[in-house]
Amino acid sequence: MAGSIRSRSIDVLRAVAVLLVMQHHFGVHRVLYENGWMGVDLFFVLSGYLVSGLLFDELARSGDVRPGRFLVRRAFKIYPAFWVLIALTVALAPTVSKKALLCELAFVQNYGPGLYPHTWSLAVEEHFYLLVALAFARRRWFARLATPSAGLLAFGAGLLAILALRIATVALVPARYKLVTLGTHVRADALLFGVAIAWARREATLGPWLRRLVAGRRAWLALTAMLLLVPIGVLGKAHWFTETIGFTLVYLAAGLLLLVALDREPGDPISRALAYLGRSSYSIYLWHIPVQALLLDRLAAAGLLPAPLATNRAFVMLGGVVAGILSARLVEDPLLRVRERLLRTAAR
Repeated sequence: MAGSIRSRSIDVLRAVAVLLVMQHHFGVHRVLYENGWMGVDLFFVLSGYLVSGLLFDELARSGDVRPGRFLVRRAFKIYPAFWVLIALTVALAPTVSKKALLCELAFVQNYGPGLYPHTWSLAVEEHFYLLVALAFARRRWFARLATPSAGLLAFGAGLLAILALRIATVALVPARYKLVTLGTHVRADALLFGVAIAWARREATLGPWLRRLVAGRRAWLALTAMLLLVPIGVLGKAHWFTETIGFTLVYLAAGLLLLVALDREPGDPISRALAYLGRSSYSIYLWHIPVQALLLDRLAAAGLLPAPLATNRAFVMLGGVVAGILSARLVEDPLLRVRERLLRTAAR
């Protein structure tokens, strides 16, 4: 992240998240292939934690938060790489549905048709950013978080409300896959849980207690996270339990893994390699599916790439990683540097 100190441990978690998602779409390992979708929920928890953490810090530092500035920062991060993907899709794809294109550009592809099966999560995050900006714009709402009990009650109520919406949606409209499993109203609790962790870590009483709790129990907490996922692995994603309580267990597990990773900066070679991958996780996530249709298949059709290689799962995953890293270096990073210069100029 331009202009800020990166956390290697969080970049490692980003890499784990994107590799899980790629395994879900292309993997040959049965367990990862069937359960890699959980990487999206890990992304959600990380995003909620990081984005709200910046705002909590700004509020504590200056007593004020500028929602417009926050949304501009998010726009510089999310839109350029996404727009490049959409532009290349329109230019290179044989046919493009106008309705799907409009849904992508309006970030409602999690409720309507989309160009790709994975960009729905961007819509959930965009909706979340707007809600966060609204919440911080109305700072009196945070008076409810003034004490540990009040804050826990507020976040608990929010998480339970979304769980109730999820249960009601599954019960009332079981045939609507997107509405049941991809809608913002049924998946935003993972992001909200990340916000709750960011708040708790900064709360005067809860923060030190939480750090002490985690410091001596990292292995047990990691094991607990894995055990939370066992019912979902046994029942499968399409089971009603997974689509309701199961999503809650997934974000709880992701939150535990985040707590285990925080306050640690691993220096071993594997962690360094994963952290490097995690730096480009957003662009890798964007490109890991489109790279086959927009590049590999076209190269194979032109005789520039062996057809079996263009459809080989491992090769497609490698292509997604390479395309994502290139997108991050050529699109994301330069625009983030421009963002920091513009915001520094505006602040003078």
